[in-house]
Amino acid sequence: MHKCICIVPLSAVRSEPSHRAEMTTQLLFGEICMVLGKEGDWLNIRCSFDNYEGWCLTAQLLDMPDVPYRITRNKYAKGYINTLVLNDTVLVVPFGADLSLFKKKKLQLRLHAFVSHAKTFKPSNKKPSRQKIRKMCYQFLNTPYLWGGKSVYGIDCSGFSQSVFRYMNIVLPRDAWQQAEQGIAVSSLKNARCGDLCFFENADGKVTHVGILLNKKTIIHSSGKVRVDTITEEGITNRDTMQQTHRLKSIRRVM
Repeated sequence: MHKCICIVPLSAVRSEPSHRAEMTTQLLFGEICMVLGKEGDWLNIRCSFDNYEGWCLTAQLLDMPDVPYRITRNKYAKGYINTLVLNDTVLVVPFGADLSLFKKKKLQLRLHAFVSHAKTFKPSNKKPSRQKIRKMCYQFLNTPYLWGGKSVYGIDCSGFSQSVFRYMNIVLPRDAWQQAEQGIAVSSLKNARCGDLCFFENADGKVTHVGILLNKKTIIHSSGKVRVDTITEEGITNRDTMQQTHRLKSIRRVM
């Protein structure tokens, strides 16, 4: 097995080695993965951040056996749109692109010479404040819902919660049902606080949705787009239609 790094703004990770297969997640520029196998133009990979597995196009990854599988001191692109230069061509990467390997704004990967003009931020090891949680959540506000997405250009519900906490130095697994097993249980909304994760169930009682609590009455989540709605012990009420859209199952505290 060998390691690769994503060298495009976003790379779709699919369930099968086919353009028609479901996109289950994404790699952002600079993210590292382990290659498990190959089939035609596709690589079977495992994402270093959350161990999620799937298939990526070989052309969107670069074989880099010497890079560490996991980087302990991360550095991410700060702007909504960030400009890099790749061999004298422009490469635009999204908020959260991983620039950890750049030194003095430069990165040489074989024949690929990158120069970054992006502002960056480093996640803190300190417990996030309410203000920081809200600020990070609002970075994604109005981002369109995209199944398997995890960027400000398109994101699903669990990709949203995972990304927000990732950029505050807290690791969550990729899917909502996996996130529902993290942290400690919160008994009710009256005992909840900003940053708690709320999980919602379908008719069979399975976790199918997740959002981040802003306060005891307000939640931000990706449903159609990343939006702010009202929450009660029954579930989420869409502020535009005044209809209940999701049924509350549990609340977890991961910080």
